[in-house]
Amino acid sequence: MSGPTVAIISTGILLIAVPALMAGQEWAHHDRSKRTASLDYGADYLYSCAPQAVLFSNGDNDTYPLWYAQEVEGIRDDIRIVNLSLFGTDSYINQMRHPVNHAVGLPFTLTEDQTVDWEYLPYYEEYPKAYDQKNYTDLKKILAFIASKRPDTKLPADEDGYRSPFLPTKKIRIPVDRNAVIASGTVAPKDYGNIAENLDIDIHKSNMFKSEIMLLDFVMTNNWKVPIYFSITSGPDEYLGLGKYLYQEGLAYRLQPIRNDMPVRKGQDEKQIDADTMYKNIMTKFKWGEVDKNNTYMDYVLGRQSENIRGVFEKLATELMNENKMDSAVKMADMCQRVIPERNVPYSMYYNIVPLVEVY
Repeated sequence: MSGPTVAIISTGILLIAVPALMAGQEWAHHDRSKRTASLDYGADYLYSCAPQAVLFSNGDNDTYPLWYAQEVEGIRDDIRIVNLSLFGTDSYINQMRHPVNHAVGLPFTLTEDQTVDWEYLPYYEEYPKAYDQKNYTDLKKILAFIASKRPDTKLPADEDGYRSPFLPTKKIRIPVDRNAVIASGTVAPKDYGNIAENLDIDIHKSNMFKSEIMLLDFVMTNNWKVPIYFSITSGPDEYLGLGKYLYQEGLAYRLQPIRNDMPVRKGQDEKQIDADTMYKNIMTKFKWGEVDKNNTYMDYVLGRQSENIRGVFEKLATELMNENKMDSAVKMADMCQRVIPERNVPYSMYYNIVPLVEVY
């Protein structure tokens, strides 16, 4: 047998044998066919929301599982998902204007032709002080300023002759229609006395992106007709100073026009927890991706996601303890131990097991 023939046969054997050996030895350890965490966690975000809600998510990894849950599995397709990473593009904004599946279209005050040709609005300090920079300005006036074609509402022309709109103030106010809030059921009767007159927002940077302008436009124009949520992976940059009006109900924060005069406890932010709603959602609606099963393939990404879920348990358990609901707090801690066991998501990888220890 010639040398080239031997080489060809040897290569063929290796091409078959090596993958077969790897599959035989490693298949069971890397089999993802029984891993449901992405679907379950994505569905849990959706189940965190009230009917016909709008949910703002942040980035691809936070959005794809939710889209899959809706479009393939038919789970909660009444929720309108808005990916904030795409929300600055005109085509995506225009998609959001129209209903899809059983979810609503988003109402905006700015029209399609008023959102083109600019990506962000710089704050222009040289603008004649038509606005009181020490007090809050109604967002409706600011949007009218952005949409205006008057020369004094535009920056000096650039080298191409284009004159961009700009932000005339960093202190923005969205008045709260109390009657609309009550009529929509946004606030429970026990909180009617705490409904805020305004949502006041301070912008602590030199510009606002189009996605941020459109987010506030929607919050104002919606006028509390449909519930508004942010995924728990969203940070202050995404919800634009609305943190003091956000209440966690699961894997999402609900925007509530309720005055938050609670002091911020050490180690916490200004967001609050609706412990009763969150407890009900976790106990009756959520699934946990079979992370507790010994044959579930665990990698770094799933470990990190599961640790985020463990943090949700710990946060609620701590809140229940602070509200002196000790039995419920222990149930949360026990459930956390059961569905995200240490053998699959080791405590040694992370620090935030400490709150769970404090609950016990």
